[in-house]
Amino acid sequence: MITTTHATEVHRLAVAGRQIPIAQDVGRGLGWVLLGWSRFAQVEAIATATLTLGPDANAFYQRGWAYSSTGRPQLALADYEQALALHRQTKDRVGEAAALSNIGEVYDGLGDRRQALAFYERALTISGRSGTGPVRQPL
Repeated sequence: MITTTHATEVHRLAVAGRQIPIAQDVGRGLGWVLLGWSRFAQVEAIATATLTLGPDANAFYQRGWAYSSTGRPQLALADYEQALALHRQTKDRVGEAAALSNIGEVYDGLGDRRQALAFYERALTISGRSGTGPVRQPL
């Protein structure tokens, strides 16, 4: 059984060795586990390290979630916008809908209900077209 300590070390070595697919894959899986445990500082560190290797929609998304969860909405918006752009480039409709939903959540937290609603509606429209049903954030 792989532990988070082991996965963190594999990720660190992959980043150091510029093994991009390994760093992205391990970082993605580890990030979801750590988000589920509310280990936001660790998620931020792993995503930031992954992003030193180049743009990665999942790393931006997870770091945005960590920022949002630790009271840094402007940084969260910036990362969610980056994730959104990358999901659009790759035509990943599920990722696009999830990013839009989280952007809406940040605006809701900032008290901008009109802007939040606009993003939520876009997310729901996309999730309806892609056949994925309601947008859910994986844990």
